[in-house]
Amino acid sequence: MQVEHMKEFLVVARAGNISAASEQLYLAQPVLSKHIRALEKEVGADLLNRTTRGVTLTPLGEEAARVFDRIVSMYDEFKASALLHEEATGTIQVGILTLGFNRYVLPVMSQLKKWYPKVNIVYSTEKPTDLKESLINGTLDVILGDESLIDSSYLSGVLLRSEPISLVVATSNPLATKEAVTPD
Repeated sequence: MQVEHMKEFLVVARAGNISAASEQLYLAQPVLSKHIRALEKEVGADLLNRTTRGVTLTPLGEEAARVFDRIVSMYDEFKASALLHEEATGTIQVGILTLGFNRYVLPVMSQLKKWYPKVNIVYSTEKPTDLKESLINGTLDVILGDESLIDSSYLSGVLLRSEPISLVVATSNPLATKEAVTPD
């Protein structure tokens, strides 16, 4: 099974509609349908109930969603740790609200700086509307703030587990499909 197909299945499961999921993934609907069918063929059973109104998960599809979510999370964590062995360079533009900077942002960014000493981290503490605009136009990579920053049509938020703060990213960012992440 391909991890990308698992990720696509999870987007379909959350969207409840293959067409809507294909738009979120910037993938042609027939291609996405083919990938889902390939997963089902490999599993040997239907994972989705298809209707003219959308899709729902079969009981096996619900189990697949739980398993695929764990696999994708583990895969993403492995990829991130594998990057530690490479010489990453560049700049990360981080928009923040002052909310919880010392408690949340500083420890995470300090660890990131240890792992990637050649990566420059630049912070921006603009007004929330300016932060959102900067993220949309690409001058920021992420925003750390509260749920008020999430704009469903252009931005997606990931609740940082057990904390009253969200990581806001563009919908095209791989983190946009996560329901929750830990601050580290």
